[in-house]
Amino acid sequence: LPDMDVGRIPDDPDIINNPSSVLYRVQESRQPLRLRSLGCVANFRRPTADDLVGLVNPARSGQNFFWSEPYALGNIPRGFYRGGGLYLILHGGPDDGSQYTGEPKIKGRKYPPAFSAAAAEQAEVVMSGACYGAKVMGRTTSNSIALACMAKGCRAFIGHSGMSYSNFSSMARGQAGFYKLFIEASKKGMPPATAFRVAKHSLAAKLTTNSDRKHLAQLIYYGLPPVQLDQAELTAMREAAAKAARKAAERAAAQRAADARARQRAAQHQQRR
Repeated sequence: LPDMDVGRIPDDPDIINNPSSVLYRVQESRQPLRLRSLGCVANFRRPTADDLVGLVNPARSGQNFFWSEPYALGNIPRGFYRGGGLYLILHGGPDDGSQYTGEPKIKGRKYPPAFSAAAAEQAEVVMSGACYGAKVMGRTTSNSIALACMAKGCRAFIGHSGMSYSNFSSMARGQAGFYKLFIEASKKGMPPATAFRVAKHSLAAKLTTNSDRKHLAQLIYYGLPPVQLDQAELTAMREAAAKAARKAAERAAAQRAADARARQRAAQHQQRR
């Protein structure tokens, strides 16, 4: 059987209740990725980052390109990539997805926060090079950059569910190598999910170690694959999403009420003692 373009859409209420989210971009899913601009926030130890951005547009420090350090959350302008693409080659962790960090210029200092879920904007695509950038299990839009970007209407988010790495000297291996192939496929007029599949296949043919293959397997695409739905199916999808969101809200409210009752009983029991 031929490979199919596939994608994932997390069931976070902030995404399925948002009319501008990728869930409702059904008719757009077959359109080419409109990568007219590409911005970047990169830790300063990743010299290939500006080469990757240069595949789309010149990397201009302080405008569409920000090394961290010296740049960090406090001095990176909001929305510098809005409506275009964003490449985040920063540090992420397994426990907190609310922010990615850069690298300190002075050894021993704390890693500076360089991008956060609160800084998410609408984009054509966000390409994450951070470890655990696509880990969303047990997270919400407040503590997951991936979910926050999708809730803002990002057409596609790509990242790793586990560790991510890039080669210091070239884009031949690691996530930079994948994103180079992804951009090249997008330039041929492919929808983002198709470009994702083609790039994976192209890179897989060049890999020789199991660690590289595992790294590639952990790359995840969030967004709609190319699909064709009529208006009735689209309406049914929206109604089902709204119903699921209502049930999730009801369960959350019931849990809060149960927790409040438990706390009240505990307080009464303590008073009796």
